Amino acid sequence: MTRTGYIILKVFACISLTGCDGVSLAPASDDASNSELERAAIDSGIIADPANLDLAGLYEAGSELDNDRFCAVRGEDNYKVGLMVYYGSDQMCAGQGQAVLDGESVVITIAAQDDDEEACEITAIFDGEQIVFPGSISNNCARLCSQRASMAGVSIPLVESGSKSAARAKDAEANRMCSSE
Repeated sequence: MTRTGYIILKVFACISLTGCDGVSLAPASDDASNSELERAAIDSGIIADPANLDLAGLYEAGSELDNDRFCAVRGEDNYKVGLMVYYGSDQMCAGQGQAVLDGESVVITIAAQDDDEEACEITAIFDGEQIVFPGSISNNCARLCSQRASMAGVSIPLVESGSKSAARAKDAEANRMCSSE
């Protein structure tokens, strides 16, 4: 479901159940209607305000043995990030790099290992509760994964906010994925 669809569904539920003062049901253009619904949802606390999002934190999904992890430590102009998508002992994606948060878009850049490779750049979505990777990943980013692994379409929920929690994240070899240094 798209963010707009999600917003509309939540606002409709709010209107249906409580009457949500200030939300007009008058017909409007799609853009104006979506904007008004999104503003009402933000004002009522149903969704996070994209202007006030902070990516810093520890993100995890899975079981004790097979956790997908993402971490982000806030820096001056960007975030230091680490990523591990785990499909088992021999199948995973992993990388460390930088990220810039622009509203709900997170542009993640993981440097190339060799001079003849290009950096991996991924534009993910962050809604305040989870980071969602796109359904298609470039070849530059696929090189971060073993043969049968992929980070395409992966979503990892935020489990603990803040740079301190992110700095504790460890990869499969128990190395820190994100550092606050």
